[in-house]
Amino acid sequence: MRFQPLPVMTVVTVVSLVILGMLGQWQWARYQDKTARADAPPLVFDGVSYEIDAPPGAQAQLVYGLVGGGPVWRRYAPARPVGGGDLVMALVDVVAETEPAPLALDGLGVLDRASRSFERPVSRGSFALADRPEENIWHTFDAAAMAAQYGVDAAGPVLANEPQTITVNGRPTLNPFASPEPEDPLPPARHLGYALTWWGIGAGLIGVYLVYHHSRGRLRFRRAA
Repeated sequence: MRFQPLPVMTVVTVVSLVILGMLGQWQWARYQDKTARADAPPLVFDGVSYEIDAPPGAQAQLVYGLVGGGPVWRRYAPARPVGGGDLVMALVDVVAETEPAPLALDGLGVLDRASRSFERPVSRGSFALADRPEENIWHTFDAAAMAAQYGVDAAGPVLANEPQTITVNGRPTLNPFASPEPEDPLPPARHLGYALTWWGIGAGLIGVYLVYHHSRGRLRFRRAA
């Protein structure tokens, strides 16, 4: 066998294979993670009534997000369980708008629904816009910072309270934000397909690389007679 690789082409090919391999591994990890989640026990939602606990004239905190691929504004308010309990930042409703939709909290009263309260880590996306607390606008959910807008200086974490279902454009749907890590709408099989695609491109690149070197006489599997 004789092999005389072209230096520049070899370097570019190796770098490309490393990138394609990493992309495939990332999608494979997502596939495994989602497959494992499918076997996890279902989330538990309790039927608890929450009473809005905000000063007069207060506005809801507006959090930008996506539901079904479309932009929405989730509107949150400080609330406590009826009869007393720790303050939570409770989702009031969801508005399918591209622009912020302010909401006055006066007169909202009690939120009576199946919901769950949990601590949501503050996680800012790489492409998230800057928050504007002075306008009650958020692109990263930060329960403690939002509660501070109402003069609440919590010693510990402020929990998020999310209902089991939400209504978007008049259609009720399961709330994708009702867990510490919002639900990714892509099914596991899609990630498996992406992984195989990236790895397939890598395999094709190796084939092109070998065929090109063979056509140039730089790759021979048998010694010339």
